[in-house]
This record gives sequence, structure tokens and C-alpha cells, in this order.
Amino acid sequence: MDKQKVLIIGASGQLGNALVEILSPSFQVFGTYLQAKQEGLVQLNLTDQEKVNELLSDLKPDIVINTVAMTHVDKCEDEPELAHNINVFGNKNLATACQNIHAKQVYISTYYVFDGTKRYYTETDLPSPLNIYAETK
Repeated sequence: MDKQKVLIIGASGQLGNALVEILSPSFQVFGTYLQAKQEGLVQLNLTDQEKVNELLSDLKPDIVINTVAMTHVDKCEDEPELAHNINVFGNKNLATACQNIHAKQVYISTYYVFDGTKRYYTETDLPSPLNIYAETK
């Protein structure tokens, strides 16, 4: 039986690279980078819907894991439009492309979406973001 294809968006980063290593024995793994070019990875800017659609249509992954985000909290406050483009529209572009090819999408979020008033949160708790970074995630 053929291995399922997994595409890791942001495979050149710390989390993405770790996922490549962990998943490679069990899946056919592909990955992307934006600026930190790495052999075997494909360059992709999530804010370019056409390129996102093209890559996913070509690879036809079964699963797409997005590890990309603008995570520098202060920079998000200073550049909210950029944070929104990357964290919201980039992920929306990916979700649309996944839907088009019927791929499952895994989205990595953050506890920053909550305001910290509870000790433990669950998936059913409503977000209460306190900053731009959290709002965009």
C-alpha cells in the first residue's frame, strides 16, 4: 500500500522540521519554506493563493500541516496588517486549497487565544484574545 502524502507548510522551521523527522518513516512527506531555503523543500508564500493552489494541486497531499505563523507578538502589534495577512489570509488560502483537493488540514494554534482567566482550557472554550497575535490565530 502507498504511504499517505503529508505536506508540512513551514518545514524549514523548528516545529516543521521536527514533524518532517517524526512523520517521514510512516508517510511520504513534503515540505515548504519561505526564506530559509533547504534542500528538498519547495518555496511557498501562503499569502499567494495562486501558488498555494498550484502546489497542492500538483502534490495532492492527503494531509496538510500548517506550522507557519507570524509569532513575534510585539511585531504583530506593530504590523497588524502583516500579521493578519500571514496568520489569517495565509491560513484561509491553505484551507481553500485543501478543500479543493479534499485534503485534511491540521492547524497549529496557541494558548494566546485565551485571556488567562481560567487555569485550564478545553477545545470548547470560547477564545478571548488580548492582542493582535492572538486575534489572528
